[in-house]
Amino acid sequence: RKRTMNGYHYEDWNGKRAYVRNGSRFDTHGGHAAEHREEMAQIAQQIIMQTVPPLVKEICAKQWNEAVEAWSSLLDLGIENAPLYYNLGNAWYKENDMAHAILCYERALKIDPSYSDAAYNLEFARAGIQDKIVEVPAFFLTRWVESLGHLVSSNVWVAIAFIFLVLCAGMVLMFLLARSSAASKAGFITAIVSLVLSVSAFALAGVQKADYNRADSAVVMSPVCSVRSAPSGTNAKDLFVLHEGTKVEIVDRVGEWINIELSDGRQGWMLSSDIEII
Repeated sequence: RKRTMNGYHYEDWNGKRAYVRNGSRFDTHGGHAAEHREEMAQIAQQIIMQTVPPLVKEICAKQWNEAVEAWSSLLDLGIENAPLYYNLGNAWYKENDMAHAILCYERALKIDPSYSDAAYNLEFARAGIQDKIVEVPAFFLTRWVESLGHLVSSNVWVAIAFIFLVLCAGMVLMFLLARSSAASKAGFITAIVSLVLSVSAFALAGVQKADYNRADSAVVMSPVCSVRSAPSGTNAKDLFVLHEGTKVEIVDRVGEWINIELSDGRQGWMLSSDIEII
C-alpha cells in the first residue's frame, strides 16, 4: 500500500518502509535518506496534518490496527514526542497488546515525566499484565526529589532556572546600587536565594536529561521467558519466569545475554531478544 504526502509516497521494500519521490527510492535509516533529512523535516508538519484526520476516523471506527500503523509511520520519519508515543500506546492497548502499550507509555514518560495522562494509562496497563512485582520503596528523600523533578518537563525547568538567574542578576545590581542598608540587605538575600533556586532548577533539568539519555531499562516483549542464573542456555538453571509487559533494569551485558534486575531486587540473565529498550 502506498500513501502520498507532498510528492513523497512510502511503500514496503524488502520488509522495510521506503520513501519514493520522482522515482528515487530511499529508506529512513541513513544512506540516501541523510541527503533528504532537511527536506523531510520541512514536510513533517504537513505529514502530521495529513495523518491525524484519517486517524480520527480510524479510531472512531475502532480500526486500531490501522491507527497503530499510522502513528508508527510518523516514528519511521524520525518524529518523536511524548503525545505521539501516548497515542500509539493507546492504540496498542485497544489491540490488547499490553507489552507494546506499556513500552510506548514508558517512552512518553521518558521524554516528558510530567505527562500525567501517560502515567495514569501506564498504571492502568500494568494492572492487566501477569507479573505483579512488589517494588522495594526508595529512600523518602529520593522519592521527593523525583516527584519534584517530574512536576514539569526539563525545558520548563530550564526556563525557570533562567528566570531565577535573571532575578539574581537584578538583585546583585540592587545590592551594589542601593543607597539604603535595608535595600542592600534585601537585594543580597534575594540574590542568594535566586541563585540557589536557579542552580536547583538547572540540576533538575539535568537529571531529567540524563534519565532520557540512559538506556538501562526495558520492557519484556516475549509472552513468556525464563530468567537464568548465568548467561548460558545450557549450564545455568532457571531462577524465575517473566511475562510480557514487565519492566526490568539492565545491569550488565554479555553477548546476547543481559543481566536484569526487577523492582523487588531479584536479578538474573535473559536473552536480549526477549526485551526492548525503553
